[in-house]
Amino acid sequence: MTTVTTLKPTMLGNTHVEAVFAIFTEADNSDYKFADQLLAQGIGCREDARDLVKQWCAIAYPDSVQRDDNGNHKLDKNGAPRIMQNSAGIQAITRVLNKCFPTPKKIKAEPSEAVKIEESEAEPSEADSRNKADKVFKLLVEFEKLSKAEQARFMTALKLDV
Repeated sequence: MTTVTTLKPTMLGNTHVEAVFAIFTEADNSDYKFADQLLAQGIGCREDARDLVKQWCAIAYPDSVQRDDNGNHKLDKNGAPRIMQNSAGIQAITRVLNKCFPTPKKIKAEPSEAVKIEESEAEPSEADSRNKADKVFKLLVEFEKLSKAEQARFMTALKLDV
């Protein structure tokens, strides 16, 4: 098993690093979905994989790693190697994480037919509701123009009349 010295031991847990790196390499060269394979290795989400994929990048793309004056890897606050911006390594990290943990497309939910029917029975026509909304909006705008004392007096008057 490969020893990753820059990662915190608590992060690795029962993760078999060589197996995870092999999955990252395969993901970098393929279009297959890898989330299930990573989950079997103890990596359940993008955040769990981020530091490990940086370690993999340091091995697979060594020219992309930032180095100090002595030639040692510069490390981020989590102990993972720093990868240079706009490098092949950053592109590989992004590609691998997107392939392993794709973000689902946001779909605008539409109400079901039952909800549409209930809404049409309960509410008046669009023109009526639009006119009512306009009247309410106008009243709210006028209410905001009142002083705090006038607003309080108005609210008290509403409670008495209802």
